[in-house]
Amino acid sequence: MTISEIPVIGVTTTKKFELVSIASLIKNPVAVKFMVKGLIESGGMNLLSGEYGSGKSFLVFDLAFCVASGIDWHGHKVKQSPVVIIAGEGHQGIGNRILALEQHYNIPTPLDELRISISRVAANFTDDANAQLVQQAVHEVCPDGEDGLVIIDTLNKNFGGVNENETVQMTKFVNNLDTYFRNSGKTVIVVHHPNKSDPNSSRGSNALPGACEGVFNMSKDSHGQIKFWCSKQKNAKETPLQDKAMYFELEAVTFPDVFDDGEPVGSAFIVPVDKPIKSAKGKRTTGNDDACRNALSYLIEEKGVPISAEIKNRYGGTTRDNQKMVHEDIWQKECLKRLDVNSDADKDSSQYKDTQRRAFTRAKKSLKDKDIILIHSDYVWFMVDT
Repeated sequence: MTISEIPVIGVTTTKKFELVSIASLIKNPVAVKFMVKGLIESGGMNLLSGEYGSGKSFLVFDLAFCVASGIDWHGHKVKQSPVVIIAGEGHQGIGNRILALEQHYNIPTPLDELRISISRVAANFTDDANAQLVQQAVHEVCPDGEDGLVIIDTLNKNFGGVNENETVQMTKFVNNLDTYFRNSGKTVIVVHHPNKSDPNSSRGSNALPGACEGVFNMSKDSHGQIKFWCSKQKNAKETPLQDKAMYFELEAVTFPDVFDDGEPVGSAFIVPVDKPIKSAKGKRTTGNDDACRNALSYLIEEKGVPISAEIKNRYGGTTRDNQKMVHEDIWQKECLKRLDVNSDADKDSSQYKDTQRRAFTRAKKSLKDKDIILIHSDYVWFMVDT
């Protein structure tokens, strides 16, 4: 059954408009209630912003698993609650990710009793009727009055194809999440992409971050290390701050006795890193360098193949165990989608395509000169500091 086929049940939850005296509020102070202590406020709207391939989905699935299981999320106590993930992409690998987390945490609760529900299709939260249908589906697994976590992964895939930069559309998106989820006490996390020029802000209209209780950011460096920090907390201290960020890396897992065409089946999960890998001075990148760097990170995660023995022997300590690489043609194709090209030519013209290719060549050279990437036999991978 798809979201559009769900029968209409129940009614929309709205809050009654009323006034209270400030005296009554002062006499009865209340502590901020958290679903994830110090991070995710219960009943709040939260934004998680990170580039393609930065590990956003791995992090929110990890968080969702901990909330549904009632286990601490990397040192932060959680309020056990049912979780609904409105998944706009990556449906094929979702089951594997949950199974990997079950093996990693080794919890006693069987997976078929774990209260995590996943949508089979994306939603459209800029459309009132579709948003109400989603609310009704969520109501079936997490009724009004019960704490629940709703994760929108990602905003782009659940935005109905309209322009994220239009304040009217973003306001409609926010209002529907308020009306159909937050007004009934649900906590919401929206997974989104960052502003190219500012890693502490998100893409599109500011109506979304302005409406959020918490705003969190992620990045992934050339070592595959994931950085997670908070840039806004409306009702509490911002934790963790960027200079005291939490660090993670992905750890692969294969499932025993599970094969597809002879190949082992598996997935990955995030694990905390005590200290960040030292950043190499002189390797800072900007603009199209960043776009190509992020494209490579994304492709290595999604389509990477193990580095060959010949390359390991040739490049010695600049590679590591389980490291992956991608074909340069695949990398170039992904980079061309992301490059910021300054050209008045038509995007389908040979002139525009030539400008794109030159921009890619410059970015590739810059990344090689800074010892961020290595290329050999038409394959590209991230260089590891010796």
